[in-house]
Amino acid sequence: MTLNEIIYRIKETFTRYNVNDDSKPSDSLLINQTNSGRATLIRRDLDQNINMNQYIFQSYKIEFEKVDSFEDCDINSDCFILRSVEEIPQAVRLKDGEAIFIYAMDTSTPLTRISFDRANYISYQRYTKNQYYWFTRNNRIYIIGPKFIQFLKLRMIFTNPLDAKVLCCECVENKCLTPDDAYPFPDDMVDQLEAYLFSTIYKNLIPSNTINDNNAK
Repeated sequence: MTLNEIIYRIKETFTRYNVNDDSKPSDSLLINQTNSGRATLIRRDLDQNINMNQYIFQSYKIEFEKVDSFEDCDINSDCFILRSVEEIPQAVRLKDGEAIFIYAMDTSTPLTRISFDRANYISYQRYTKNQYYWFTRNNRIYIIGPKFIQFLKLRMIFTNPLDAKVLCCECVENKCLTPDDAYPFPDDMVDQLEAYLFSTIYKNLIPSNTINDNNAK
């Protein structure tokens, strides 16, 4: 199901229950609120270890550039500090952190996620000289490693799936989304998404039990 199809369903519900035009959200607001509801339901299920990965992740090839340092961090080691060329859009936040994962293009180079605070203490010694570490800071991804890597594969859950367009220099698994493309959310959960929106954001427009009863038919 596409985002536009989901928005159309919500608009139909407004029309069915005679919601005044002045009270209806604009299309742009509907999209933002639908994305927000999607993020909430994804966070709920993943934090409960319910598997839905194949439906919600988007993957892209991202480019890195060499930098001399990064904000508030002083590394005294012989290593490369790399930074993503593009800013990374907001990711859904899970109980274990942001839903962002980084992989080497050849899948053979190990990359370990660390906190920004730990980055201050990374040094390259006998047992860690071939290891790459990464973290996020100020909407960028940083890599600390022994060699320069120009491209890595980013796999993440965007808070707004349409934001992925800024990373489309070279898509890996799926093209940049438009509202007319398949929405990265399970089709069998769209009823839950609609019910959630009408029981929270739109609860003053239509009683939530009305939506639940309608979806149960």
